[in-house]
Amino acid sequence: MRKVILQLDYYLGGQFAGLATGLARGMFASRGLDVSLVAPCTPGNEGAAVVAHQRQMSQMKDATVVVGVCEQNSLAADAPLVAFGAMFDRSPLAVARRRGQPLRRVAAHVDSLKLMEAALDGYAGGVRGVAVQEVSRVDEAHRKALLVGGEVDGIQCYHTTEPLSWFDSTSAMDVLPVCATAPGGIGSLDLGYSQALFATKGADPAVLGAFLDGLFEGWRAASADPIRAGEEIAALPADDNDTALFGAAGRDALFHGAVAARCAPAALRQAAVGGRIDGNRWASVDAELERVLGKAPVDVIAVGADEPETVPVGHIVARALRADARLRARRVQKMTGRAPSVAIVRAGDPEAAAGGEDRAAIATNETTGAVESWFAKEALLTGDGIDVEIVALAEDASAATIAAAARAAEARADAVLVERGPDAAPAVDSDVDSVRDPLMVEATLRTLAAAELTTGASYDDASYLDDVANLNFAGKAVTVLGRSPHLGAPLARTLADLDATVTVCHSSTPEDLRHRTLAEADYVFAAAGCPGLVQPGDVGADTVVVNVGTTYDAATGSLLADVDPNVSAKIVTPTPHGCGPVCAATLVRRVVGAAERRVTALGHLPDTWRFTGNALRRDVTLASFSKASELIQSVARLCDALDHHPTITINEAKVCERVGGCGVAIEFTTFSAGGTVTARDYGAAAEVEDLIAEATS
Repeated sequence: MRKVILQLDYYLGGQFAGLATGLARGMFASRGLDVSLVAPCTPGNEGAAVVAHQRQMSQMKDATVVVGVCEQNSLAADAPLVAFGAMFDRSPLAVARRRGQPLRRVAAHVDSLKLMEAALDGYAGGVRGVAVQEVSRVDEAHRKALLVGGEVDGIQCYHTTEPLSWFDSTSAMDVLPVCATAPGGIGSLDLGYSQALFATKGADPAVLGAFLDGLFEGWRAASADPIRAGEEIAALPADDNDTALFGAAGRDALFHGAVAARCAPAALRQAAVGGRIDGNRWASVDAELERVLGKAPVDVIAVGADEPETVPVGHIVARALRADARLRARRVQKMTGRAPSVAIVRAGDPEAAAGGEDRAAIATNETTGAVESWFAKEALLTGDGIDVEIVALAEDASAATIAAAARAAEARADAVLVERGPDAAPAVDSDVDSVRDPLMVEATLRTLAAAELTTGASYDDASYLDDVANLNFAGKAVTVLGRSPHLGAPLARTLADLDATVTVCHSSTPEDLRHRTLAEADYVFAAAGCPGLVQPGDVGADTVVVNVGTTYDAATGSLLADVDPNVSAKIVTPTPHGCGPVCAATLVRRVVGAAERRVTALGHLPDTWRFTGNALRRDVTLASFSKASELIQSVARLCDALDHHPTITINEAKVCERVGGCGVAIEFTTFSAGGTVTARDYGAAAEVEDLIAEATS
């Protein structure tokens, strides 16, 4: 076994999912490599650290190869280094701002000041000469407090990681990429590759190639199942202490899985080229960075030999949505003391009628054995942290009976799912799959977004996780096959709203007209439920084909697609493992979203917080006076950053700590609003609740 030491540039987390999965599943070992990790070094010192470590190995006559990782924009040839690969094809550096706010003052980390100044000098948002100032503390609470308090207009962040913890679907924040080549990038520079891999000149190219191949086998597997990847990151053995390797996030599998999901599109684009670097682009970026920052250029070598494999797009989207939803569901649980909930109103057994158990087996996770299907939705929802109530009705229940049951369930659950038959049941306000807004339309567009993202389309990498898929069909000819009220018709309306020129073909469309329409289409959505409707030669080489319609064949236990498997086009989404699992994942996401809206509307906190008439109060008992004092100090630091302070009382009961511990009472009210409770109090209380959980765990 050849030994490889990887010098990290940042704490272990979702951005290293391919590495963690490769280690956990033996993908490096199978290539004869024994890979170990070294805790992050000082930012900007990655190259020097690798050179020093490799020199030490050489002096000891040790054949170990030392590999480093960092952003291309911070890797300089002050030492004899070569780059041999990269995990992501563009920088995740971003600026978070209040929505619509012009950028004039941006707070940045000390190691990124010069880069941010250079990149934002030609800011494309209408204001030149953005002032970039050093942020005194880099913790999230402090930076967000600077932004919310108006001290700055924007704060440096990384759009694949930090926003997960403090931006949600109700946030009034924008996250703007800085890299000029990123979709919507506001900067004037291409910041190059992210998580670039490098070693000293003379390092064995066979070892570097084997490392690169193992890493991207890991990234393909992690992208296909970020939930499991998060668990693998959290389970990595650590020679150093956890804080040195994992930082403040620690071994939080849900958080790491959600980050891995956001990193997946960029990693898969790199996986498609074996992780290798485009030498011309690298040289061009280095030349520009040398001009504006004085960064010395670094040479590139080509290594690695693995043939890239395709990851089913449905897995990428579905498991990414669920990884993101699991993290958000946990946040709802922490804030309210209650998990997100859904009531499924079911007349008869519609799942069984559609071949439920057999169809569900097709969507079984190949590595964990978990069933991830619409036809096993109760188990799927429960596994993702959602409480499920089944409202069982007779198979012949009338539409009025179904509607009444659904409306009654609205009072008990965050969301309602009415399982409808051919005759649509009347809509209720909280139905997450209403005829007006069918789940499958959203799932179809998310599947398309991911399919295009992983093949190089110019969308924001997180667009397939956003509330609305970031697609634009202006000037495109789109054909929809099928006109059902649950899919074809609403899909056509939605595409038209996205500026597509839409043609709908259905059972009464003459065959020759359908063929002409398909031949001229830029996009085809096959949603007719007619196996083999689209045949080889029907569409052009540059057409994007999204297969939505499937028919279960009980004789073979398989799904028959509307699109013949031999159809060749620019993109053809697969069956199975295409839109189907994404529909089930979209259900999970919508239920969690409904719970989040409940939290926002009602300002919910755990029942341990009491409304006293003009304040929110939390009483907690710590084991000792010193522990109580530590909690108060933690609350003080947080509230200084938030610029919103509570009234705190310690040992109000005047009880000896050896008898009853030491009590702390925390009350929030907004004095500037006349001593009443406002949204600021609920927000601050939610932040403090995390500190209380840590202090009492």
